[in-house]
Amino acid sequence: MEQPSQAGRRFGGTTVRWIATGLLALLAAVLRFRGLSWGEPYVYHPDEHNIVYSALGMVRERSLDPDFFHYPSLLLYLQAVVSALLQLWIHADLRTDPAVHGLGPWDVAPEQFPFVLAGRALVATTGVASVAAVTVLWWRWFGWVAALVAGALLAVSPLHVESSHYLTTDVLAMLWVLLAVFWSVHAGENISALALASFFAGLAASTKYPAGVVWFLVLAAVAAKERPFRAALLSAVIFAAAFALTSPFVVLRPQRVWEDLSVVRHNYASGAWSPWNFWFYLSYLWHVGLGPVGCGLALLGWVWLWFARDMGNRWWRAAVAVLPWVYVAYVSSWSVRYERNLMPMLPLALLFGGLALSKLLQQATSLRARAAVAALLVAVTWTPLRSSQALVRSLSSPDTRSLALQWIESNIPAGAHIAREEYTPQVSGKRYRVTYVQVLGTRPYAWYLGSEVDYLVASSLIYERYRDHPTLGEFYRFAFERLPLVAEFRPEANTTGPTVRILHVPRWRPEEE
Repeated sequence: MEQPSQAGRRFGGTTVRWIATGLLALLAAVLRFRGLSWGEPYVYHPDEHNIVYSALGMVRERSLDPDFFHYPSLLLYLQAVVSALLQLWIHADLRTDPAVHGLGPWDVAPEQFPFVLAGRALVATTGVASVAAVTVLWWRWFGWVAALVAGALLAVSPLHVESSHYLTTDVLAMLWVLLAVFWSVHAGENISALALASFFAGLAASTKYPAGVVWFLVLAAVAAKERPFRAALLSAVIFAAAFALTSPFVVLRPQRVWEDLSVVRHNYASGAWSPWNFWFYLSYLWHVGLGPVGCGLALLGWVWLWFARDMGNRWWRAAVAVLPWVYVAYVSSWSVRYERNLMPMLPLALLFGGLALSKLLQQATSLRARAAVAALLVAVTWTPLRSSQALVRSLSSPDTRSLALQWIESNIPAGAHIAREEYTPQVSGKRYRVTYVQVLGTRPYAWYLGSEVDYLVASSLIYERYRDHPTLGEFYRFAFERLPLVAEFRPEANTTGPTVRILHVPRWRPEEE
């Protein structure tokens, strides 16, 4: 690996590095802040309400107990601070009882949308900071070219850009992961690096439970020391302290934590598991996440890392090489698949790709060869950049759920009984009789008849997930084949969101035909 001083002279030194970092941060900010208010004043992401509810509850009750443990508490506390400061100006109703606002249990009241927008801005800022951190910090140990490539890939990453528009844990957790990876390289040699890597790994676990796996890189780094158990014990203490101080009630309320995590496990096991889940994640990286060129470079860097004598010790290199595959295999064991679960491993993919291009540039001695490497850098960022631009344009477009809500309010008389599932319009319970069922197919059609439901509102984000489920899939096939479709809203060139289907429930039973 080239020394930073050599790399600095070759590429213009500190000035060029700061200019490049500023340009990448600017690009990252444009991609992450444009369309940040998508869905306004409604909250359509299924996870944002959890963070908003918990934060508003802490502000309202003046309590440090988030009373919600599907996630650890660090982002919840940050959101609570943001909400408390914003409340000084907007004076919104902080209550989250669905009966108060006439909304569903996973909805956020429109007057509370400023809290959501402020939280999204916090996450987007974290995303921009991640790009700057990669470009500045990674140069020190990984080389300027590797840092530039990693920063460019992260700036245009569709996965990172999309998640930066959501008030969720993924982007903040990835910032701690990449900092932990950075400091873990020398954790076996430097006590300060050991402490920082362990601390950031603890913050990663305190933001998103699975992100804590980055701590194994720290343990691997100290495995070659003369007294590895002493260093590992120190690392464990720092890791646990960072987690406990930022998620104290996860430690203080183990029974409630277990109950909440049981719900999470049930949700992830609710779909139809496929042996192709592993390839689903790899395919996403190939087609969208990194693009074919980026995946090729990452694989090349992964192979090179096995033989790199100047990058950490052999235990650290082995852990870095094995951890991504083990992690992807683990998340592939879950029935429900979310691309965002790849986020904790994104820093390692960036490291591999950056190291590969850096190595190629070191081997390029002629001007033509260096021009070819520069062209490769453009190629590796082109596909993700186009995907991110399309994503941002999509988020800035009208949402199908907002269009469906307008149709409902214009065409369905007040007082009608509407059963809606998750990922559907936020129909007001003050105007309609509304029944909220997370998945419509979990209740038989006879139940809706007995409850005198007039309309079913279904979302493709639900019924497509359960298309192959033996019982849930059968309900949706029956509903779509037998019930009158009164309106349908599909995402098109100028709209975004899921397909929303509104079905009329006639007063007949299947056995009557």
